[in-house]
Amino acid sequence: VITEKPVTYSLLEFEMDIPQFPDYLNVYREHDIAIQMLLTLPSGRELKIDGFYFEEYDVNEDLSIKGMGDMGRSEKAPCFRIRVNPKEAGLIKFTVNYKLLGKIEDTLSGCIDVIDSGEVSHQVNVEPKRSQVFITGEGKPFALIGSNLAWTNPINYKAAYGKYTVNQMKNYSQ
Repeated sequence: VITEKPVTYSLLEFEMDIPQFPDYLNVYREHDIAIQMLLTLPSGRELKIDGFYFEEYDVNEDLSIKGMGDMGRSEKAPCFRIRVNPKEAGLIKFTVNYKLLGKIEDTLSGCIDVIDSGEVSHQVNVEPKRSQVFITGEGKPFALIGSNLAWTNPINYKAAYGKYTVNQMKNYSQ
């Protein structure tokens, strides 16, 4: 866990070092290398979350990439990360599976205590007159700011949204 103080409605981030694997495998292709986490929340609800490949870059103040390493990469080794926004306080159990070519190579289990931030989740609506603006439940406009939570597994996407078939997603990813 790389989040110093896990609290509800805030970023909870995990980082996994990448073990050695053959050069011909693609870290962006789930069939080759996959990091998957199962979270069990205090309520008993389970969440499945896919990890994503992460490399750190050194960036100048003018947002250009520094000339360190290969194409601006920092000296920090690449890794996999998982990002979660916990909505329940209490002890969260997790199990992480590292798969190589579809076969589980390693498993890690543990628990993390998430503190109640005192925040509550608010419903977000689209402003009826200008559809580019979001509004609070009270009708006040605001802009959403977020963090990339990586790609989703096509099977989980279909189950959650019902928009695409697995074959459509496979064709898209090829």
